[in-house]
Amino acid sequence: MARLMKIGFLALILLLPTLATAKTGRELLDDCSIALKHFNKENVVGQPLDFIKIGNCIGFVTGVMQTATLKKAGPGNGPSKEPITPFCASPDISVEQAVRMSLNRLKSKPEELDLDAAIVVVRALNEGYTPVTCIASPGKPAEGLHWPDLPQKVQMRLRVVAIALAPPRTSFFSSQDVLVADTEVADEEGSLIKLVFTYLPYQPRLSEFDFDYSVVHQVLAWRNTDCDETVAQLTARSMPDRHERLIYARNVPRVDLDRRRIPLPCYESSADDHIKSIFEPLAPPPTAPHGPVLSVHPDPR
Repeated sequence: MARLMKIGFLALILLLPTLATAKTGRELLDDCSIALKHFNKENVVGQPLDFIKIGNCIGFVTGVMQTATLKKAGPGNGPSKEPITPFCASPDISVEQAVRMSLNRLKSKPEELDLDAAIVVVRALNEGYTPVTCIASPGKPAEGLHWPDLPQKVQMRLRVVAIALAPPRTSFFSSQDVLVADTEVADEEGSLIKLVFTYLPYQPRLSEFDFDYSVVHQVLAWRNTDCDETVAQLTARSMPDRHERLIYARNVPRVDLDRRRIPLPCYESSADDHIKSIFEPLAPPPTAPHGPVLSVHPDPR
C-alpha cells in the first residue's frame, strides 16, 4: 500500500501544472499546511486527498513564482479587484521557502484569507522589499532600482578530484553535490577549487559522467565568494568532531588534500551549464635519460 501511495504521489507531482488552479488564500492555507508537514518530514495521514493538497500547494506556488510579474489575478476567472502587485523577491528563493513565507503571512494576516492566493504569495515574497527597489512593470525597472545582476558565468575546463559531499538524490527538488576540482587557469597550470554542482531529479550528477580524473568537463560556472571553504570545513559534519573523508576519483595524481589549510575558491555550476565531457588522460611523467652519464672532473692544474 505504501508503495502504491508513493507511486501515486510521483504521478501527482507530474500533474502539478494541471492541478495548479486559481484559489483563495483560505484554500492555499489548507493545502500548504499539509505540504508543510511534507517539507518538515512529519507523518502525513496518507489519504489520497492529502497528496492532492500537497500537489496543489507546490504546483500553485511554483506557477506564481514562474509567472514573476502578475498582470491579472483575482478570485475565479474574473478580473482582479485588487491592484496589481509587482514581484520583487530574490530569484533564488526555493518553492519550499515560498510556501513557508506564504503560510506565515496568512497566519499573521487573516484578513487576506479571502484574497486571491496568487496575490498572497507575491505579497509574501515581496516582504522586506521597498517599492523603490521593486520591479514596477515587466522589463521596466522602477526609478532608483538597483536589481542585483545575474552571476557572471565563465567557461571552465576542470577535472574532478574528489567528492566532499553527495547527499542522496531527491525525487522532487534539486540536489547539490560539493566537489573538489582541478581547473585550468593557464597553460599547464592548475588550481584547486570547491565546486557546488546543482542538478534536478532527472539530470546526472557530475561524478556520474565518469568519476575519473582523466575526464575533462567543460562547464559554465560563476564565482561565489560566500562559500569559500578549507578542506577541513568541506568534510566537517554536524556531529561534534566528525569528519568524512574525501572520496577521490580514479587516476588522481595527488591524495594529500587533507593537509591543505588554504580556503578553496568556490564556484557554482549546474547540470544545465554542463557543456561536454572529454576523455583526456594525463601524459606520463618524463623518464630519466638512458645511457652513461658523463662525469666532469676538476682540472688538475
